[in-house]
Amino acid sequence: MVTTLTSASNVLNQGFQQSFSAPIDPTITIINPLNGDVFPNNNNIGIDFSITDFVVASGTGDGHIHYYVNGAMTMKYDTLPITLNGLANGSHQIIIELVDNSHQGFSPTIADTVNFSVNVIYGCTDPSYCNYDSLATIDDGSCTGMFGCTDPLYLEYSAAATCDDGSCVTLIVNGCTARKS
Repeated sequence: MVTTLTSASNVLNQGFQQSFSAPIDPTITIINPLNGDVFPNNNNIGIDFSITDFVVASGTGDGHIHYYVNGAMTMKYDTLPITLNGLANGSHQIIIELVDNSHQGFSPTIADTVNFSVNVIYGCTDPSYCNYDSLATIDDGSCTGMFGCTDPLYLEYSAAATCDDGSCVTLIVNGCTARKS
C-alpha cells in the first residue's frame, strides 16, 4: 500500500508492506507399510506415519487421529506407531485421518490410505524334520519324523527313522555286508 501526502513545499511518498504467507495445511503420510506390501506373519505389523503442522493430543492439541483397519475405526491421541495383531490372511486397508477435538474430519479430508496383504502359511519350519515345509512362515507344531536309513536290510538301519535320507549304504545278505554301488 502506498500513500502520497503533498503540501505546498513537500511531497511525501510513504509505503509499507504487510507480510503475507499462505496458511500451512496439516498433512499425514503413512511411511510403512507401502502399498502392496505382503507380510508373512499376522502379528506385530507396524504402521508408521508422519504428521506435519498438527498437534495430536487429547483435547489440548489441534485434534487427534482416527484410524480405520478394514473399516473399523479406532481413536488415537498420540503419534506413536500403530501395531496390528491377529490379522487374517488376505488383503487389508488402513486409513489414518486427522480430526478435530470434536471428532470431526476436516474439509478437505486430511488422510492417507495404504493397502497391504497378510499371507501366513502354517507348517513345519524346522528342516531337520521329515515334513519340513520350505514355504511355511509360521511353525504350527506339526514337525514329525526323523531322517535316517529306514531299510532293515542295511547296516545303517535306524528303527527311529521315519524318512529315508539315502544313508542306507551297507547291505546285509546272509550275515555278510556289502557296500551299495
